[in-house]
Amino acid sequence: MSAAAEGLMRLESWKEIANFFKREVRTVQLWERHEGLPVHRHHHRKSATVHAYESELRAWWDLRCRAQLTGETLSVSASINLAAAFPSTRSSMSRGRILLP
Repeated sequence: MSAAAEGLMRLESWKEIANFFKREVRTVQLWERHEGLPVHRHHHRKSATVHAYESELRAWWDLRCRAQLTGETLSVSASINLAAAFPSTRSSMSRGRILLP
């Protein structure tokens, strides 16, 4: 597989995203909510499906690890910076709450 195709590998569910990180589904859902994990949603009539790209997840993880090595915490402001790096990852509405871009 080419490097370009490998970077565009799409994970199609919370379970696949969790397996990528070798974590539980709830953990990666919390990372998405509180730490800016780059997850995309496709909204349907009653619910939404999620997907994520491995290249975006790797970039997020690298940034998160660097922050931990320097003793920083991934605060809300860091999550906002992550959201700016991955602008299409968060929808403007989620469960009736307005989210930052």
